[in-house]
Amino acid sequence: MIKAITLDLDDTLWEVRPTLIAAERTLRSWLTSHCPNVAPLIASNGLMDIRKKLILNEPELMHRVSEMRVRVIEQALLECDYSSSWARQAAESAFEVFLEARHQVSFYPLVIEVLEELSRTYRLAALSNGNANVYRLGLGKYFSFGLNAETVGVGKPHPAMFEQALERLELSADQVVHVGDNPDDDVVGAQQLGIHTVWVNPDQLDWPSDTQKPSAEIECMEQLPDCITMINRNR
Repeated sequence: MIKAITLDLDDTLWEVRPTLIAAERTLRSWLTSHCPNVAPLIASNGLMDIRKKLILNEPELMHRVSEMRVRVIEQALLECDYSSSWARQAAESAFEVFLEARHQVSFYPLVIEVLEELSRTYRLAALSNGNANVYRLGLGKYFSFGLNAETVGVGKPHPAMFEQALERLELSADQVVHVGDNPDDDVVGAQQLGIHTVWVNPDQLDWPSDTQKPSAEIECMEQLPDCITMINRNR
């Protein structure tokens, strides 16, 4: 029987783009206010240029999104003639401002109710390539734990995150369902280990024809409990 459900976060439990846009705006406003020398660099989109250079030199930063953002801000401040000690301190403070705003999400309809229902029967775990934290979101009481690319060292679809989840759950792949919106990161990634998959597809897109279909597909989280029941019956 299915005993646990792992869930992606961004674009699975909420739409991430508006949240990130608002958080980015909050960050830039804070930087302009507290570190005015950096304002021209921000206006010229210099933060993105710094980010590109960092990733080019250190590709592993792609999986460490929090560290990468701090490093981008720090480098921007250094380029604007702030001292190294001030740049680091200010970068860490700015990141906390960003992170607080990044957690101001608008959940999709009935997400909380569905998590509450599922957590009464199954163990839940969060698997994310981003830096959202279920405990900071007030969802901790529904989840046994959360993993992300930063703590694991690589992101989905690399099997490491799924392997760590199975190890912590102390379950076999056939006892777990992974739920997510990304065909490659979530569905294909989980399938590599034999984990059952549910594709969250609110836009009713066609499944890529060159990959194995997920165990099930839903348009909204409200459908997930019945979907898990169906997977259980078809095992």
